[in-house]
Amino acid sequence: GAAAKEAASRLRSIAAVSYAAVYINEVEFRGSSKGVCDTLNKYDSGGRTSIEKAAIGVPGRVMVTGAPVLIDDANQLDASVLPPAPTTSKSSTPPAPLTILAVPLFASAKGSHVAGVILVSGRIDNLPFSDHDQRSLSDFASIFSPHLQTIALAAGES
Repeated sequence: GAAAKEAASRLRSIAAVSYAAVYINEVEFRGSSKGVCDTLNKYDSGGRTSIEKAAIGVPGRVMVTGAPVLIDDANQLDASVLPPAPTTSKSSTPPAPLTILAVPLFASAKGSHVAGVILVSGRIDNLPFSDHDQRSLSDFASIFSPHLQTIALAAGES
């Protein structure tokens, strides 16, 4: 889990966002149950680890469809599926809408089976995520994906 937590923390800094999380279907990498995905291990930029239901919220949608999800205003979502809101200073200016971008992590270079999700939210500059942001995060995911098995197996040993 330490490697995944570190990745989420560094991703938050690199992507200039208020929150980042890596969700991994660790069962994918543990032999006989291959492909069964009822839960995802979540590692976030705040150093928190949790187990989430795989079919719920934005990560669940990415897991099911295998496609990126871009939400320009997360206020339209059920609060139970939202990432933590960015901290804001006290001002009379209303906060910018919370934007969310999530992309799949594929189990192999062929990109056919989703084994996890990278989710970022709340750009620090308060702008919505763009198509360029989506391509950049997808590129990062393709670089990160080959390391999923190592991360998942190490997390299982701790």
